[in-house]
Amino acid sequence: MIIGGNGLHTPAEFNDLVALLLRVGDVYHVTLDPSLAETQRRVEARGGDRTPEWVSAHVTWMRARYGPWTCRIDNTLLDPEAAIAEIARRTSRGEGRLNGPVPAL
Repeated sequence: MIIGGNGLHTPAEFNDLVALLLRVGDVYHVTLDPSLAETQRRVEARGGDRTPEWVSAHVTWMRARYGPWTCRIDNTLLDPEAAIAEIARRTSRGEGRLNGPVPAL
Protein backbone atom coordinates (compact mmCIF):
# COMPACT_ATOMS: atom_id res chain seq x y z
CA MET A 1 0.00 0.00 0.00
CA ILE A 2 1.19 3.48 -0.82
CA ILE A 3 -0.52 6.43 0.77
CA GLY A 4 -0.16 9.20 -1.77
CA GLY A 5 -1.16 12.08 0.41
CA ASN A 6 -3.60 13.66 2.72
CA GLY A 7 -4.95 16.26 0.39
CA LEU A 8 -7.04 16.92 -2.63
CA HIS A 9 -5.28 16.24 -5.91
CA THR A 10 -6.46 16.80 -9.44
CA PRO A 11 -6.14 13.99 -12.00
CA ALA A 12 -3.44 15.96 -13.80
CA GLU A 13 -1.40 15.98 -10.59
CA PHE A 14 -1.37 12.21 -10.10
CA ASN A 15 -1.99 10.50 -13.44
CA ASP A 16 1.75 10.08 -14.03
CA LEU A 17 2.01 8.30 -10.68
CA VAL A 18 -1.02 6.13 -11.49
CA ALA A 19 0.61 5.07 -14.78
CA LEU A 20 3.84 4.19 -12.97
CA LEU A 21 2.09 2.22 -10.24
CA LEU A 22 -0.03 0.28 -12.72
CA ARG A 23 3.20 -1.22 -14.07
CA VAL A 24 3.78 -3.00 -10.76
CA GLY A 25 0.35 -3.73 -9.34
CA ASP A 26 -3.27 -2.85 -8.80
CA VAL A 27 -4.10 0.77 -8.03
CA TYR A 28 -7.06 2.00 -5.99
CA HIS A 29 -8.06 5.52 -5.04
CA VAL A 30 -9.70 5.85 -1.63
CA THR A 31 -11.02 9.02 -0.02
CA LEU A 32 -11.66 9.05 3.72
CA ASP A 33 -14.54 11.47 4.18
CA PRO A 34 -15.89 11.96 7.70
CA SER A 35 -19.09 13.88 8.34
CA LEU A 36 -18.99 17.66 8.42
CA ALA A 37 -19.55 17.66 12.18
CA GLU A 38 -16.66 15.23 12.70
CA THR A 39 -14.42 17.22 10.38
CA GLN A 40 -15.22 20.37 12.34
CA ARG A 41 -14.48 18.55 15.62
CA ARG A 42 -11.12 17.30 14.32
CA VAL A 43 -10.10 20.70 12.97
CA GLU A 44 -11.07 22.38 16.23
CA ALA A 45 -9.09 19.79 18.23
CA ARG A 46 -5.96 20.68 16.20
CA GLY A 47 -6.28 24.33 17.16
CA GLY A 48 -5.75 27.24 14.88
CA ASP A 49 -8.03 29.87 13.47
CA ARG A 50 -10.36 27.89 11.18
CA THR A 51 -13.97 28.79 11.92
CA PRO A 52 -16.81 26.30 11.59
CA GLU A 53 -18.04 28.33 8.61
CA TRP A 54 -14.64 28.07 6.91
CA VAL A 55 -14.53 24.30 7.50
CA SER A 56 -18.06 23.89 6.15
CA ALA A 57 -17.24 25.86 3.00
CA HIS A 58 -13.98 23.94 2.53
CA VAL A 59 -15.64 20.54 2.93
CA THR A 60 -18.28 21.55 0.37
CA TRP A 61 -15.52 22.71 -1.99
CA MET A 62 -13.58 19.46 -1.58
CA ARG A 63 -16.59 17.20 -2.03
CA ALA A 64 -17.52 18.98 -5.25
CA ARG A 65 -14.15 17.85 -6.62
CA TYR A 66 -14.36 14.13 -5.78
CA GLY A 67 -14.16 12.06 -8.91
CA PRO A 68 -16.58 9.20 -9.53
CA TRP A 69 -13.54 6.92 -9.67
CA THR A 70 -12.71 7.26 -5.96
CA CYS A 71 -13.89 4.89 -3.25
CA ARG A 72 -15.39 7.31 -0.73
CA ILE A 73 -15.51 6.00 2.85
CA ASP A 74 -17.22 7.79 5.72
CA ASN A 75 -14.77 7.22 8.56
CA THR A 76 -16.65 9.31 11.13
CA LEU A 77 -17.13 6.36 13.47
CA LEU A 78 -14.17 4.22 12.42
CA ASP A 79 -11.00 3.85 14.45
CA PRO A 80 -7.84 3.27 12.39
CA GLU A 81 -8.16 -0.53 12.44
CA ALA A 82 -11.80 -0.39 11.36
CA ALA A 83 -10.93 2.10 8.61
CA ILE A 84 -8.26 -0.28 7.29
CA ALA A 85 -10.75 -3.16 7.37
CA GLU A 86 -13.31 -1.07 5.48
CA ILE A 87 -10.72 -0.06 2.88
CA ALA A 88 -9.83 -3.74 2.41
CA ARG A 89 -13.48 -4.79 2.17
CA ARG A 90 -14.40 -2.12 -0.37
CA THR A 91 -11.30 -2.42 -2.54
CA SER A 92 -11.66 -6.21 -2.60
CA ARG A 93 -15.01 -5.55 -4.30
CA GLY A 94 -13.18 -3.41 -6.86
CA GLU A 95 -14.33 -0.04 -5.58
CA GLY A 96 -11.90 2.73 -6.43
CA ARG A 97 -9.87 0.58 -8.83
CA LEU A 98 -7.99 2.57 -11.44
CA ASN A 99 -7.17 0.89 -14.72
CA GLY A 100 -5.57 3.90 -16.35
CA PRO A 101 -5.50 7.67 -16.18
CA VAL A 102 -8.50 9.25 -14.54
CA PRO A 103 -10.47 11.85 -16.46
CA ALA A 104 -10.28 15.53 -15.61
CA LEU A 105 -13.10 16.78 -13.44
